[in-house]
This record gives sequence, C-alpha cells and structure tokens, in this order.
Amino acid sequence: MYLKLSVAGHLTIFLTRTRGPFWSIRPARVLLLAVCGTQLVATLIAVYGWLMTPLGWDWALVVWGYALAWFLVNDRLKLMADSILSPQLPAN
Repeated sequence: MYLKLSVAGHLTIFLTRTRGPFWSIRPARVLLLAVCGTQLVATLIAVYGWLMTPLGWDWALVVWGYALAWFLVNDRLKLMADSILSPQLPAN
C-alpha cells in the first residue's frame, strides 16, 4: 500500500499540471528529478523493507504496472471531463 500511494500520488502531479494530455507540456527538470528520486527511494524502501515488511521486486513491478495503467485511464478521463465541462468557443 505504501508503494502504491507513493507512485500514484506522484503520477497525479503529472495529470493535474496541464489541461491537455500529460505529455503536452514537458515538466520542469527539477520536478522530474524530484519525482524520479523520491520514487526510486520509495521503491527501494518497499522492496527491501526498511521499517516495513519487504515487498520484493515482483510485487513492486505489479504495483508500478497497476499505478501506470490507472494513470493512463485517469488521463483519458480527465480529457473527456474537460471536453464536456469546458465551454466551447464558437467558430469564427
């Protein structure tokens, strides 16, 4: 659960920082480095069990895959919600 909350929480930052698809605007280098660094540490903590039961690499990959899959689903839902809820400008 710790690793899922860490990974999904950080991925949410990339969803909410832009109205378009998550890849439409490149994140600042400092944000990218901070997220990658903290995710590396969180994954190592979960895998090797510092102050918790070790998860192991197999389960860590399952958690990462699950979080990444829902990240893509949430990005698509965000785009659909934005297209429904945002007022459309009339064509000139």
